[in-house]
Amino acid sequence: MIVKRGQVSRILKMNTFLETNGRLPIYRTINTISHIVEFISSRNIPIDQILDGSGITVKELRDPDKRIKTEQELKILRKIRELSREPEIGLILGQQYHIGVHGNLGIAAMFSNTALEALDLMMRYAELTLTFFQYELTVNGDMACMKAKELIDLHDLRRMICEREFASIYRMCGDVIGKPLELHEVHLAYPEPEYPALYKEYLNCRVNFNAKDHMFVFKAKQLYMALPKANRLMKKKHEEECHRLYMRLKELESVVDKIYNELLFYEEGQVPMVKIAGQMNISTRTLRRHLDAEGATYQEILSGVLKKKAIDLLAMTELPIEKIAEKLGYSDTPNFYHAFKTWTGETPGKYRNAMARSRNT
Repeated sequence: MIVKRGQVSRILKMNTFLETNGRLPIYRTINTISHIVEFISSRNIPIDQILDGSGITVKELRDPDKRIKTEQELKILRKIRELSREPEIGLILGQQYHIGVHGNLGIAAMFSNTALEALDLMMRYAELTLTFFQYELTVNGDMACMKAKELIDLHDLRRMICEREFASIYRMCGDVIGKPLELHEVHLAYPEPEYPALYKEYLNCRVNFNAKDHMFVFKAKQLYMALPKANRLMKKKHEEECHRLYMRLKELESVVDKIYNELLFYEEGQVPMVKIAGQMNISTRTLRRHLDAEGATYQEILSGVLKKKAIDLLAMTELPIEKIAEKLGYSDTPNFYHAFKTWTGETPGKYRNAMARSRNT
C-alpha cells in the first residue's frame, strides 16, 4: 500500500489496514544473526561457544548468501542467553539492530516516501527479518497502534526475544524517520523484569507489563511524515531485490521442511496428518504424494519432531516426565518411555541427568 496525500483522511477512518501474513519462515538470511554474534563476541565471548550446537560454522557466519533455519537461530539465541551474564541482554541486542542490518529491505524502507510506506514494505517482507511475531497496525482517530502476536511458544527465550524484537523495531523506526519515534505508551504481555527503569529510559514512555497484548501506541501523524532519504527509483530497485530474495528463500523449502516447521512449532504433540494438510491448503492425498516424491513419510517427520521436543523439554524445563509425556500427546507415560528409549537408547530420566552433569562440568 502506497499512501498518497489525498488518501490520508480515508485511511484514518479505517481500523486495521496493515498486517503481516503470520507465517514463521523456515529459512532466514544469516545477516541478522551474524550481526549479533559478532557483537556478542566483541564482549569477550568466543564465537565457537556461541555457535556450538547450531550447525553453523564461523565461515558460514560471514557468508552473506548463507541461509539458516529458524530453529538454528533459536539455538544461537539460547547460547547467547546462557553465556551472557546480563539479564537485559535482549534489550542490549535489540539496540544493535540498525536498519542497515536488513540489507536491501532496510535500504528500501529508508528510501520510502513516508513512514507508513516503509512499514508497509517491512510488513510485506516480514519473513526476511528476524521476527517471531505477527504484526497488525491500526489507526483510531489520531492514535496508531501496532500489535505484536507471538507466532510460537518461545518458552525460556520469550522475554529475551521480545526485548530484542521490540528494541530493534524502535531503533529501526528512528533510523527510517531520522529521529526517535515518539511513543505514547507500550504494553508488554509478560511480567515486569528486575530492570523496568531500563525500558522507560530507552523507550521514553510509560511501559505496562502483564498486559493482554504486546502493543505500541503512538501519534498517527508520524506515519505520514515525509522521510529524509525518500527516493522512489532507488526504493523500487531495492524492493525488487527483496522480492528476488524472498522467492529464493521459498524455493529452498521442501515439503518435508514445511511439515517439520509446522510440527515443530505446533502446541499439540500428536498432530494428525489431515490437520497439517489443512494448514498447507492441500489434501492428505496430495501431501502424501509429495512426501513419496521426497522419499519421506509423515510418521518419520512427526517422530523426529517429537524426539526434538522431548529432549528440549527435558533440557530446558523442570517438568516431571509424566507432564512431558502428556504435553507430547502420549496416552500414557510407559508409551513415552518406550518411544524415548527407541530414539536415544536411554530412559528420559537418565538422559536428563546426563545433560545436567554435562552442563555442570
